[in-house]
Amino acid sequence: MTAGANTIHDLGIATHIGKYSDAVEAGAGRRLLFLSGTPGLTPEGKLPETFEAQAEQAWRNVFRAIESAGMGANAGRKSSGFHAHGGQRAASFRLSDRNRGLRGGAGTSREMIG
Repeated sequence: MTAGANTIHDLGIATHIGKYSDAVEAGAGRRLLFLSGTPGLTPEGKLPETFEAQAEQAWRNVFRAIESAGMGANAGRKSSGFHAHGGQRAASFRLSDRNRGLRGGAGTSREMIG
């Protein structure tokens, strides 16, 4: 779907939790793809039971969005993670490193306290 100079990539994931797009490709020919709040839901809207399984599914959703934009799995990217619980941080780093390590990219992480 095209909205002005942007292309919306609807994977059917975000619609399970809100009214926003899975990914938006900015400006024709610029090859910038923005994702925000990519959940760890399956395409059927199911939430895996463990944090690690949810994080793995979120990464699968990210790569589906990248591939739907025709950018390929090796496209450069930057990711940010937010953790509600300190115990999730180590698992998140491990999964992020593994997924970025396979396909390149950089990332940051923030822990929510309170």
